[in-house]
Amino acid sequence: MIDQIGLEDVYASKNTQAVNDNGNSFGNMGAEDFFNLLIAKLEHQDPLNPMDDTTFISQVTQFTQLEELRTMKTTLQTMLLSQGASSNAQAVNLLNKFVVSEGNSINITAGNSEGRAMFDIDKSATEVSMVIYDEEGNIIDVKSLGSMLPGTHSITWDGKDMNGNSVSPGKYKYEIKAHQGSDEIDTTTYSINLVDGISFKDGAVILKSGDMEIGLPEVIEVII
Repeated sequence: MIDQIGLEDVYASKNTQAVNDNGNSFGNMGAEDFFNLLIAKLEHQDPLNPMDDTTFISQVTQFTQLEELRTMKTTLQTMLLSQGASSNAQAVNLLNKFVVSEGNSINITAGNSEGRAMFDIDKSATEVSMVIYDEEGNIIDVKSLGSMLPGTHSITWDGKDMNGNSVSPGKYKYEIKAHQGSDEIDTTTYSINLVDGISFKDGAVILKSGDMEIGLPEVIEVII
């Protein structure tokens, strides 16, 4: 009589081979392989000691769950690829457009000699000023913006210093100082930069504006 074949032994052999070959504990067994082995076991089982129904159902259930997990993994991978392609296409559409992100940077380039900024103030202000710094923290220019109501405001810096000279291309910082009388008012600043390039790093989309890099998730508004 042919010895009884155990699926557990087959699984162990199959999985051991898979680990050696691919480092995958589940191996490459498909549905057809599984049911062929199951049929073989049924054909060669001992008539006096047939397979227990509970064991049979358990083995089929376990394999079904494994197949469902494989299908789910494939579906998720497809969704991630589709999402990545969508993000890449969206990024390409941002070329030569101004994007808004949180921050206080102003990037002056050869093709964009003016700097744009946007900020929020919490309360009405009797006096608002904009202070612009170079990368070393030196004050380049100070602009008085007068009184302002609460809300979002935008301003364009002409890219010139206090003496009226055009500044060199590079990164600059700005600060908004708002007061109501002697009381200082809270402000939130934003960067507005022209997208002149795109790069992809480790699956992430990076927008470029001169030497400045902006992650796509950081963009909160696009100015057409």
